[in-house]
Parts: sequence; C-alpha cells; structure tokens
Amino acid sequence: LKRNELTLHYQPKIDLKTGTITGAEALSRWIHPTRGTILPRQFIPIAEETGLILPIGAWVFDEACAQARTWADAGMPAKSLAVNVSRVQFQSVDFLDGLFATLTKTGLDPEILELDINESVLMLRPERTALILKTLRDKGVQVSADNFGTGNSSLSSMQKLPLNALKIDRSFVRQITTVPGGTSAVGAFIDMGRSLNLRVIATGVET
Repeated sequence: LKRNELTLHYQPKIDLKTGTITGAEALSRWIHPTRGTILPRQFIPIAEETGLILPIGAWVFDEACAQARTWADAGMPAKSLAVNVSRVQFQSVDFLDGLFATLTKTGLDPEILELDINESVLMLRPERTALILKTLRDKGVQVSADNFGTGNSSLSSMQKLPLNALKIDRSFVRQITTVPGGTSAVGAFIDMGRSLNLRVIATGVET
C-alpha cells in the first residue's frame, strides 16, 4: 500500500442473450518489483489474518468507485461494477460508514456498485446480515451471493436475504461439460436464482 504496488484489473460481465457488456468486476493484483504479478489468492488470505484487508479493502473501494464514476461520465455502457467484500470487511463495525463515505467522495451513483459477498459469509449471522443488506438496498447498492454452491445455504435461508444476484462458483461452471451431473448442478442453481427473482452470474467462463 505504501509503495503503491496494488492495482485493479477489470473483468467484463457479458449478457449471454445479447453479447453486450453489462458491467465489470474489479480484481486486485499486487505488482511486486521483483516477483511480478501476485494474485489475490496468494496475498488476500494473509491480509485477512493480519487485519490488513481493511486498509486494502478501503483502497479498492476508492479506486473502483472512482473508475466507475469516470466510465459513467464518459458514457460507457457498463451499468454495474462489482467489488469483492471479505469476511473481515463485512463484519467490521465501520463497514457501512466507510462504504457510504466512499460513494459520497467519488460521487458514484450507488446503483452502479455491486458488492460480491461470499455465500458462507452471508450465512454466518443471518439476522445482522439481513439488516446490513436492507441498509444497502435502501441506498441502492446491489449485493450478490458470491461463490454460490460452495456453502450450505438453503432456499429458505436465501429467501430471507435481500439479494440481487447469485454468482455460481467457477468450480461448478468449469465442470459443466467435464463431470457427470455437472450440467444438472448448474441448472439447479439457475432455477433457484430464478425462483428468488435474482440475476444469475456464471464466474470463470474462459472458453
């Protein structure tokens, strides 16, 4: 953070019916001066253990929201920008205040921001989670259940949360054509999303 070695890459989100870009997801990268690009899976878990995920998360919000505002001002077609929220961030007492302060500072329309929160994190303290999600929805911020399919949530538990989308975990997407029953599993997740009137996002589509 002090040496400005963190950067964001933006992965497009595509509407499968029209082929158009509907949004993007901000992905953090650490550009090390000697080791090159270090992926999140290598440094984010350590950042969470040490508490450094809080200043890193605040930096990501600032950078992503500023970029989204720039795109909006330029008339770009992307209508949403997704940002990952870690368990430590989500459970922080300053989470909402920090987020709303960033939106105010950057002038970004809250409806453009989408928070990706791990399915298992959403299930930890469901009553508190529901209150936080309601506050976000009242402000216009979108929320998706990330890594969906890897947790233990049920249809009834998901119904209690004011969500906007489900993000099917990449491990299931990659098994669609390679593992027996892979197509059925993803189909079940899509049906669940539709029954809850949620958008369904497939992650890890690379071919």
